[in-house]
Amino acid sequence: MSSLQQMVDRRRADEAVAAHPCYSTKAQSAAVIVEALGGENWVLPWQHFIFGRHRDDGDREQLVLTFVAHEVTLRGMNLAVIAEEAANLRLESVRAAPGKYLKSAGAEPFIERADVQTISERIDT
Repeated sequence: MSSLQQMVDRRRADEAVAAHPCYSTKAQSAAVIVEALGGENWVLPWQHFIFGRHRDDGDREQLVLTFVAHEVTLRGMNLAVIAEEAANLRLESVRAAPGKYLKSAGAEPFIERADVQTISERIDT
């Protein structure tokens, strides 16, 4: 196999999207797409990412991703994997999955709820 073909194959493998009901990753993602409640989709560029916070409250976890003007709150289980993908700017999309998939998630990340708020909404509440 030529070195060019090997390089192309390696790049395709790096960019392969894992088939997961709650999130997808990419080797380098310019933005994260958040499928929020109510059918809204948000595209938030990673260049506006400020910080993230992961909290484990026992059986449920919370991951908050703060951008310049928006805050994404994810609630679910095993969210540390998603936090790591966000920290490395590889997180391409997140979405809540129906509860019927919870049992099959096992040790995989599972997002029960995904909310997006503008920072001004968060401050006003």
